[in-house]
Amino acid sequence: MSYQLNQNQKDYIDYLMSSGDYHLAYRYIAEQIDGAVQTGQVSRETQRWFEWAEHINGDYDTLINNYAREMAKLGSLINGSILTDQQFQAGSDVIAQSVLSSVLNSGEVPTTPKDIILIDIATGSQEMGTDPEDFPGTMIGYILFDTPTLDALILNDPESATWEKGLNIGEQVAKHVGVLSKQGVFIGGEGLVDLLAGERKMADLFDAAREIWENNGVQDILGEISEDAAGLYEQLSDDYGWAWNNPTAVIRELPPWLQDLLGVFDDLIAAASPLVLDIDGDGIELAALNGTGSVYWDIDLDDLGEASGWIAGGDGLLAIDLNADGKINDHSELFGDQTGSSNGFAALAAYDSNSDTAITSADAQFDDLLVWIDANGDGRSESAELHTLDDLSITSISLNYSSVNYTINGNEIKQESTFVINGQTRDVVDAWFTYDETNTVYAGDYQLDIQTLFLPSLRGFGSLPDLHIAMSQDATLLSMVKEVAAADVETMLSLAFDIKGKIEDILFRWAGVDDIDPAGRGGYIDARKMEFIEEILGREWVAGGQTNPQAGQADDLDAAFSAALAHVFGHILAQTSAATLFTGGAGYDIASASLTNTDVDDFIVTDAFSSTVSGSSGNEIFFYTPSEGAKTISDAGGVDTIVIADGIGAEDVRLWKSGSDLYLYMDGHSASVKIQYHFQSAYDNEVETLTFSDGTSLDLLENLTFTGTSAGGEYVLGLNNSDDTLIGMGGNDTLRGYTGNDTYVWNIGDGNDAIEDQDGTADVLEFGPGITADDVRFWKSGSDLMVYVGSESIKIDNHFHATYSNSIETATFTDDTVIDLLSNLTFTGTSAGEYVLGLHDSNDTLVGKEGNDTLRGYTGNDIYVWNIGDGVDTVDDSGGTADVLAFGPNITVDDVRFWKSGYDLMAYVGSESIKVKNHFHATYGQEVETATFEDSTTLDLLNNLTLTGTSAGEYVKGSEANDTLVGLGGNDTLQGYGGDDVLIGGDGVDSLYGGTGADTFLFEAISAFNDVDRIKDFSLTDGDMIDVADLLASYDPLTDAIEDFVWAVNAGSNTELYIDQDGAGTIEAWTKIATIEGVTGLTDEAALVSSGHLIAA
Repeated sequence: MSYQLNQNQKDYIDYLMSSGDYHLAYRYIAEQIDGAVQTGQVSRETQRWFEWAEHINGDYDTLINNYAREMAKLGSLINGSILTDQQFQAGSDVIAQSVLSSVLNSGEVPTTPKDIILIDIATGSQEMGTDPEDFPGTMIGYILFDTPTLDALILNDPESATWEKGLNIGEQVAKHVGVLSKQGVFIGGEGLVDLLAGERKMADLFDAAREIWENNGVQDILGEISEDAAGLYEQLSDDYGWAWNNPTAVIRELPPWLQDLLGVFDDLIAAASPLVLDIDGDGIELAALNGTGSVYWDIDLDDLGEASGWIAGGDGLLAIDLNADGKINDHSELFGDQTGSSNGFAALAAYDSNSDTAITSADAQFDDLLVWIDANGDGRSESAELHTLDDLSITSISLNYSSVNYTINGNEIKQESTFVINGQTRDVVDAWFTYDETNTVYAGDYQLDIQTLFLPSLRGFGSLPDLHIAMSQDATLLSMVKEVAAADVETMLSLAFDIKGKIEDILFRWAGVDDIDPAGRGGYIDARKMEFIEEILGREWVAGGQTNPQAGQADDLDAAFSAALAHVFGHILAQTSAATLFTGGAGYDIASASLTNTDVDDFIVTDAFSSTVSGSSGNEIFFYTPSEGAKTISDAGGVDTIVIADGIGAEDVRLWKSGSDLYLYMDGHSASVKIQYHFQSAYDNEVETLTFSDGTSLDLLENLTFTGTSAGGEYVLGLNNSDDTLIGMGGNDTLRGYTGNDTYVWNIGDGNDAIEDQDGTADVLEFGPGITADDVRFWKSGSDLMVYVGSESIKIDNHFHATYSNSIETATFTDDTVIDLLSNLTFTGTSAGEYVLGLHDSNDTLVGKEGNDTLRGYTGNDIYVWNIGDGVDTVDDSGGTADVLAFGPNITVDDVRFWKSGYDLMAYVGSESIKVKNHFHATYGQEVETATFEDSTTLDLLNNLTLTGTSAGEYVKGSEANDTLVGLGGNDTLQGYGGDDVLIGGDGVDSLYGGTGADTFLFEAISAFNDVDRIKDFSLTDGDMIDVADLLASYDPLTDAIEDFVWAVNAGSNTELYIDQDGAGTIEAWTKIATIEGVTGLTDEAALVSSGHLIAA
């Protein structure tokens, strides 16, 4: 029963096809048949086929798409061509056209995907140049593990699949989809067998796949395909290398780190003998250890093939197939000293049944003897390479050998004799092959655990098989590695996880030394460490006949273990989520036992025993465990990284510069790292990067944060040409940022710090939490800027120096307030009397606070703030055109009395005062232009200023501007000088001098009748005026005659001025208010009013 498409559905599928959106057509069909899947009308397998087809044709970055594309490439490679991504996409489009056309033509979606799969296989294999059995579509559509977890792994972004999911399902999935990387993503770009690395058999995978498929009842679909695939990959194994348990390629040089370990052992050369026959008659030919023709061969019968010298040039090994398995397995089936005999001839003598000192057909086992001519030189016997003595017409082998001493390509010849072949006598020798007990591969049989394909592996050496082989044979070891592989970076580097301890335990378990008593090799070394070294090198440590090291020897062995741990540590991490710690990520090449895809040359792990860790000129990662205490890193070049474990984050690390050394302090963990000569550019000793447990990193070359302690008295130093951050912490510290745009951080409780900056155009003084701009008081002391917060302070040394460039440009606060520290600053004094200084060419604000202060703003338009209680202050300005005297709260213009004292302007508020020095000096330019009040009143201090005396007699002087002079009480002298002034004598007999300008002599009713003032310089010519309007409340200029109210009488050379307030005109009503000295002829009062010289109303 199929799903019938309606016309609208068919039209939409046709539209998507015509648009070339085949993957969307696949998705549409999968969505439309969802209900039919729920009812069983269409199988889930059919829907899954369309879902996966969408991913493949749409080239999604998912496991199923990557698998399909890489398997197709491998299939084309097998068939003699190279399939490109473009060709695959074109073929996928043709498949889509065929499948979708079939659906449209039939008008239905079939219940099962069998017919669709056949179209897929037929079209795809033709378009992509592969045989049908090699085309991945055969397996894609019919993997019948119908679980949501499997769908999530294959369809979703593989990164979202957890390790747990990958490991649980991977055992099934990997049997069809090949090798998965550590994140569950198919590894592309290389042959599958290459990707297996090590000694993994693809045939084993497909054998397991057949079993899975058969158990799920789909062998009719996949059985034949899997059989063909198994055979195919069995054939391929020879071509791709490292796919069989006995690879042909010998590592000719051990990794440097492994060679270093050998330095703690005696340099002994191992050798073992087999009998070698000169079959071709051109003399014995042997291959040198690690040279061309060297092979891996199990010499000491431990299931491990040692790199060894070997036969060459068509010569043969005398052998016997003891277990009748059709091949020569190891050295026990050759004739040499490893059989328990002193040499090969002695071993062969056991087969001389008639004791005639020759091996002939007369001996009982003559027919069992074989000659192995390793034609392809791979160290693996094949049936075509094994010959009986009769096959080669060998009739006798003489046991009468001679002792000799010569070498062939490093292989010693100690015994030689002859044999007869085709009637000719030739040499047979006991060749002592030189072999390497450390350079080994596993040669035994094992069942590969598919989970190991998901896990880190390590190349085995010495007595150790590759880690994936060991894990396949040891469930405990497997679970230990799984635990490491399953952790994310942050977990892995946490204190609780103890990654170093876990990897150390993995090494012990891998070497089979985990149950050994740590004290079992004396009291100077952990026996597990020592025996791990012995296992990985394949040899025992002996010195002077002793197997337990003394103190100095133990130190060397400890260092050897630490070196081994470091390299293995890095190699494991590179195959986990911690690969991100490596520059550009990393991988591991099991063949060469080295890191790949990274610039990292070495991985160094600190230990609890060494206080100094030395690097090389290469690119290194130093893995530091803070619980091991303080360390000194002495590097010698390269691009290096320190990785800090134990859960240490950036917030836990404090950087400190001392001379040319960089210190990393973990104050809460009693740990530190000193990077020696880090800042000494000539030595190239720097470490470039610090990586924390959460995977974040810090550049250690520039833009660093250097932090002091609470001790105080410290110099916190920055770098030249670097934008650093310096934090003094508690105590009185000096912060020196040198050149660069530096940030100086200050918090409440940091004490009295000094900043010594040297350059930069964007240096910042950064205030921490709980500090606002209102809490900060600035002060200029010489060329220094003082910043006060409560009882604490920051001194910016030479901030105002014209040539030193030591200034800090900006102050910032946590509420985002920013203050420019180069201009427009507010400088504030204290309750004591002091000089509050501003800046040249800067619009500053100066606040004296309590005490008798001098405020000196210098040039610029400065603001001088004065509040009630600020005492007797002096403003000593030096220039500017818009200086301001700003009065604070609760002061109005009526509260202020201005007074001119010499060139100074005095402003009195109650018993306090402000003196504006030289305010009235014509040339000094020290005037303050304006006074302001909180009620927004503004007072011009240059013009129309009211200068007021007191109740005592005094000299009230004006300026050259238009002033108002008020005498108040006492016998005062008021002198207006220049300008159009107003003079008010007040009480007392006052002398009024208007000076130049059109001055006004103003009389007030409250005081005019008490005394007679003297007007000293009244001048009609200057336009002077006498204002008596306040005295004439009853005068109406429209109806009254001025003569009835004002009477000017000549008195000698003077004029006397009388007032009649009510205008009655009686003699008794007139009151003399002033004498106008030196002037007569003012008796026409009406004329004075009309000319404006007398103001009466």
